[in-house]
Amino acid sequence: MKIYQSSALTLAVLLLSLHIQVSAQHNQRLIRSSPEEQGVSSAAIIRLLDATTKSKTEFQSFMLLRHEKVIAEGCFINRYYPDKNQQ
Repeated sequence: MKIYQSSALTLAVLLLSLHIQVSAQHNQRLIRSSPEEQGVSSAAIIRLLDATTKSKTEFQSFMLLRHEKVIAEGCFINRYYPDKNQQ
């Protein structure tokens, strides 16, 4: 049962990713918005990011979309390469 749930979750993430890529290609650029304007709490996003620091999964970057608008994004490359400057 656990394998099925993991496979289903993986498939859902891939389909969502494909949908986002198609939407991004259609719009040619991603529109930014505040989380609150899209019905998402900024505090909830911060809790999500805090939780990722406690997990074994490491992110180099992330982007959170809602209603085809970017509501949060970040790049953590300096965590891995502190001598590199981000542009």
